[in-house]
Amino acid sequence: MRTGLLLFYFLIQSVIVSAQSFSLGTPDSVKSLPYPNSTGNYTISNPLIHNGTSFTNPPIAGFCFNNCKSDKLYFYDLGFQIPTTVTITGIEVIHTHGGCNSGSFMIDTLQLAYNGNPIGTIKRDSSSATAYDTLGSSSDLWGSVLTPAMINSNQFGVMINSTGTGICTYGQFNVQIRVYYSCTPGQALGFTPDSVVSITKSGSTGSYTISNPLTHTGTQFNNPPTTVNCINNCRSNYLHFYKTGINIPSNALITGVEVYHSRGACNAGSFMVDTLELYAGGNVLGQLKRDTSSVFETDTLGGPMDTWNAALTPAIVNDPSFGIRLFSTGTGICTYGQFNLEFNIYYCTPLPNTVNSWAEIDPLLVYPNPAQGFFTVELPEGVQNLKYILQDIQGRILITGNLTPEDSKINTESLTPGLYFLQTEYPGNQSIKIQITAH
Repeated sequence: MRTGLLLFYFLIQSVIVSAQSFSLGTPDSVKSLPYPNSTGNYTISNPLIHNGTSFTNPPIAGFCFNNCKSDKLYFYDLGFQIPTTVTITGIEVIHTHGGCNSGSFMIDTLQLAYNGNPIGTIKRDSSSATAYDTLGSSSDLWGSVLTPAMINSNQFGVMINSTGTGICTYGQFNVQIRVYYSCTPGQALGFTPDSVVSITKSGSTGSYTISNPLTHTGTQFNNPPTTVNCINNCRSNYLHFYKTGINIPSNALITGVEVYHSRGACNAGSFMVDTLELYAGGNVLGQLKRDTSSVFETDTLGGPMDTWNAALTPAIVNDPSFGIRLFSTGTGICTYGQFNLEFNIYYCTPLPNTVNSWAEIDPLLVYPNPAQGFFTVELPEGVQNLKYILQDIQGRILITGNLTPEDSKINTESLTPGLYFLQTEYPGNQSIKIQITAH
């Protein structure tokens, strides 16, 4: 059963063994900023509201005639929650725009923005019809220096302005930002196996003398496995070192395994080659490493970003069977021991969600909707105070206030029937459509 579980781990981890992840953010707000010599602007309705593929209220510029130039659109309020310890490695902007009449075209100029100001270098996106493009990449920072604090600010976003020829009824239908980031590996030190077992290996000509538990002095085993007088072309059985006591957080992303290895020694002119493999649940994990010795010596195999080509998960390395399978071959005469094995497991934690956007947060419960005279907002468990604003479809703020478990009704008697939007500070900055009917 354990073998099957490990194979399952390998399959699901093969796509995320890299230390890089990403979050996807969707702007909920846009504003128009004056641009020199502009000849047109967009009609804006906030909040933009996103249905998963496009804005419900996309900014629209109607009938852009020859050589028109728009004002700048500043898309912001993306709702990112990037871990504060990561390094930002790249930005992708997913952009849907267009379209123009035959023979006409528009050029969009895009630039990352922060606090209402463009940052970094620009990218251009041309369209003669509705087009779906992705600008940037997982390793492209758009010439900017970005920090998690900047990304998480509701003032981080992208600026777009358009120029064109011909006649276009032009819209910015979708703008989403995918932020790629990598974590700096942490380190778990001093893991040492407490047990070893000999496993028969085909063609072996010798075995190690074993005494369990191995116990450890801090620098080497008290009871190291030894093989006495290994003579010409000897081959040992496998040694499986396990019970390392590793306890990596279950949400960690493992980036590397480092093994300190002490062994030896041989007579002059003799040598031994040790072959080491990560091993758990009766399975070899990844690729082997070799360590050659003619005298007693200590080596380091692997490193912070070396997983030995194994798809490692916390469940695998925390399993008591996880460890090293080792065997030795040699020439000459050696009185040979495996005196020390210690593990460093490098990892990043927490492992963030692949997609971290407002659309994945459970919505607030609002009832009745349509509302007649009032509606109630059911506050999530543990929320004692929730700020809100109620806006009309033009983005004008009509009512503001605080909701509590004891007072969670919003009176709408003064409003005319129609569609409104409830905006709260609940995580994700959700915007909820409210239909108000006559009373």
